[in-house]
Amino acid sequence: MSLHAVARRWVTLFVVTALLLPTGAVASSRPAPSTTAAGARVTQADGPTEDCPHDASVSIKQVADDLLIDRYHLGSHPVATLPHDLAWNEDPFGDVNWRERQHMLRYVMALVYQWRKTSADRYLDRALELVRSWLDHNPISAPASPFAWNDQATAWRTMTLVCMARIVPATAWLDAAIALHGERLADKRYYSGTGNHGLNQSIGLVDAGCYLDRSDWQALAVKRIDRMRVQVIDTQGVSNEQAVRYDLYDYRQFELARKHLTMCGRDAPADLERVGRIPSFLAYATRPDGYYETIGDTAGYRAQSIPGTPSEFSATAGRRGQRPAHLVRFYERGYAFGRTGWGDERPFADETFFSARYGPGMSHHGHDDSGAVTLYGYGSPLLVDPGYGDFNASVWRAYFRSRRAHNAVVADGLTSATGRPATLERSALSERAAELRVRIGVYPSVTMRRRIVFSRELGYLIVEDTMNSATARRYRQLWHLLPDAQPTTDGLRTVSHRDRGNVLIRQLLAGGTTRIVTGSTDPRQGWYSAKYGDHRPAPVVEYRQSGTNVRFITLLVPFASGSPDVTVSGLTVTTSGFSLTVDVRGQRERVLATSGGVRISDAP
Repeated sequence: MSLHAVARRWVTLFVVTALLLPTGAVASSRPAPSTTAAGARVTQADGPTEDCPHDASVSIKQVADDLLIDRYHLGSHPVATLPHDLAWNEDPFGDVNWRERQHMLRYVMALVYQWRKTSADRYLDRALELVRSWLDHNPISAPASPFAWNDQATAWRTMTLVCMARIVPATAWLDAAIALHGERLADKRYYSGTGNHGLNQSIGLVDAGCYLDRSDWQALAVKRIDRMRVQVIDTQGVSNEQAVRYDLYDYRQFELARKHLTMCGRDAPADLERVGRIPSFLAYATRPDGYYETIGDTAGYRAQSIPGTPSEFSATAGRRGQRPAHLVRFYERGYAFGRTGWGDERPFADETFFSARYGPGMSHHGHDDSGAVTLYGYGSPLLVDPGYGDFNASVWRAYFRSRRAHNAVVADGLTSATGRPATLERSALSERAAELRVRIGVYPSVTMRRRIVFSRELGYLIVEDTMNSATARRYRQLWHLLPDAQPTTDGLRTVSHRDRGNVLIRQLLAGGTTRIVTGSTDPRQGWYSAKYGDHRPAPVVEYRQSGTNVRFITLLVPFASGSPDVTVSGLTVTTSGFSLTVDVRGQRERVLATSGGVRISDAP
């Protein structure tokens, strides 16, 4: 038996003993590596350390120095000054994300890294003090906070403890804590089994199993990761999270899992090809300004450049990376993206871009956005998904996830059945046009369809909405704008007035009324969230009409500034379609939409 295995058996006996005692009963001194059996543990060189967690957007030195004076940087939240001796139920901002991050302990690694860099014991002493304090206050049977042992906090804390143990001098009580966390993660009753939480639990289990030579934990983690690869990522490289930034997150975490398994001497699941397709999806979900489209719990996230992939091309405005092969893409999990080009005939950022949503009902980090569209042009978002607010059970969270916070149609007096899917009944692509037709199922008593037509040359959208019900209802077609849009309307024609990057919203069928709502709280409407915790007033153009059979046909045209040079002529409407001529800056197209599809051609 190897020296390493003998040492591990000794540590296992210590762990069993330690777990029967309160944390304070384990020796609190910091012994040298050679004086304890734990000194024979896997060393830093034997396992992953470069991917250790670190939870702040500022420098490691600043985080570490601030922790010495009880100032906490957790993610993008404001700095919080807390008591030196924590109770571990602090909640300075009334925010669930902050509380969960506190219990992940990722910030402790800044102290460890700064100690490793400077050899100044004050950093290591505070790191160990914080971890010991957490253990003292949060036994599984009576934790100080409900976030202490939740699935996500436990997963990340396990990774943190293992990373810490590989760097600091051997500390037997820390090994005991890792063993306790590994047992928790291995318990099938505790395993979340879906989404990024389950993936992070598996990575934590890999790390604990590698560190403690628990081959059974390692094998279980591999099995779970292999199963999740199919559950989470589909064959087109799209996750089930329903939010663009979480596709990036899942990509990073699957790659992290692969790296940690490899460094532990374990083979990663044989087929992670699905994960390798995520960067291509992200390329199409990136607006021409280099930001991910704000779909689901996504807001203000600059696209990440994944070297050698199409995502690098989109993120760098075509300067590097593999050029995407298409301009329009439809995805089975409910996304459509299209653009006028990749910067060949106009500046990259000035291309027109649109997105549309359909597919499964709302879940994970998704919103009630079936049928919703966004539009970008001339360097700016024009018709926006206004963000996600925060993760609290608040009126803001409810609003930003709701149907009324999206460019969609809502029915007064009905509650949206968010679990019902939106079916893509038709998607078609020709040289001049992209079309998709979606049946929206959130109102079981209403037959609701939306047809979206995109001019691939001139960059405008035509959106046709039809609503049919046995009972007359009032329907509101909503168009969300940026806070500085300054829209004006004459009823059927609404125009924004930004310095650059504007939109014309023109209703082609009369019969309804238009109003602009900004910053209303009763009911809540007209708000925009640029980042976590942010909400500011922003205009929403609302076109209203009542009846049992209601129809909207709306022309949406991006333009740079001033007045839009757009005219419409020759409009004909049938029961199954429409035709019209659109003139944009002197370029004329004839659009013919029938039950069989859409054709765009040069107009005489």
